[in-house]
Amino acid sequence: MGTNNNLPLLTESRVLRIIVLTTFILWTAPSFGQGQPKKEHRESNNISLNLMEGGTLASITLEHYFLTKPNYLLAFQIGVGVGLEGDFNSFSNQVVEKVYLLNVPSRLSFCVGGTNHFFETGFGGTIINGDLFGPALLYPIVGYRFQEFGDYNSCFRLFFQLPIVEPTNRSVMFVPVGISLGRNF
Repeated sequence: MGTNNNLPLLTESRVLRIIVLTTFILWTAPSFGQGQPKKEHRESNNISLNLMEGGTLASITLEHYFLTKPNYLLAFQIGVGVGLEGDFNSFSNQVVEKVYLLNVPSRLSFCVGGTNHFFETGFGGTIINGDLFGPALLYPIVGYRFQEFGDYNSCFRLFFQLPIVEPTNRSVMFVPVGISLGRNF
C-alpha cells in the first residue's frame, strides 16, 4: 500500500469511538453554558459533524463565515476526518485491503438565499495521507443549507460533490452525496 508506517492505523473500533465521542461533545457542549439574550446579528463560526464529505467517511470541521448578510454568506471550512482507501471491487461492492486514513477536508463556499434557507456552491479540497492519484483531492460542491440563527443556532447541509480527477482502481472511497449537522457559535 505504501502508507507511512510511522502513523497509527485507525481501526474500525477507533473510528467508531471517535465518531461517538465527537457527536456527544458537539451536541452537549452548548448545554453547559447559561442562556443568553437573543442576538440581532449572525454568528460567525460553526462546528459540525460531516458524513461523506470530500473523500472522508466522517469529519469534524470548523467553519468561519465572512460577508454575513441577510441574503448571502461566504464560508470557509477546515477540519479533520477519517477516510477509507482500498481496492474496490465494483462487481461485488466489496473493499479489498481496506485502510483507514487521516484526511484534512477544507471548503470555500458561497451561500445565497433567504433568512435561513440557502443554495450553496463552492469548491472543496481534501489532503489525503495514502496511496492515491495525488496528495490532495479537489471537488466542486453544490447543495442546500439550512442555517438557523437565533435560539438554536443549528446548521444542516445536504450537498453533492464530484472529484475533478478520475479515481483509479486503487483509490479513496468518494461518495457524491454528503450530509452535515452543526452548531453556530
